Amino acid sequence: MKQEDKALDGLEQLGFGDNFVKELASMLEKAALFSKFERAELNLLAHYCSAYRVEASHDLFKEAEKGQFMAVLLKGRIDILKAGKLITTIRPGRALGEMSLIDGYPYSATARVIDESEIAMFTRSQFEQLCDEHPKLGLKVMRTLAGLISLRLRQTTGVLLDYL
Repeated sequence: MKQEDKALDGLEQLGFGDNFVKELASMLEKAALFSKFERAELNLLAHYCSAYRVEASHDLFKEAEKGQFMAVLLKGRIDILKAGKLITTIRPGRALGEMSLIDGYPYSATARVIDESEIAMFTRSQFEQLCDEHPKLGLKVMRTLAGLISLRLRQTTGVLLDYL
């Protein structure tokens, strides 16, 4: 079984095809990550991702697993755990797994679904295809992810200073 196929275990696809792309673009529009994207960009972006329903208690990914995708939480709650300890709870509109999408390294934490949830998933291969076929949009996504990662690093540095 391929790594990307393994990531889909326990996930129920919400829809597919051209009709669902418009619905998925509407879902993405509500996510803070894509707040600066125009509707036409979201429509295009929706062709390069999939949406899934995930049952409670499911580990979306586990710490130290090879990173294959990032997700945007559309509905529900997901806990992020490091070495079994709760780090944060992700709420709708937030992204998770974005570092592994970019660098391909293993996930730095576990993402455990708390409530039945819905996610939009971007695999590494989908993201690479987007970048190849629509480089301007791929660059905009990459810049958005870089800004998100930078913000999180700044927040983490602030928290770390409190402990020094």
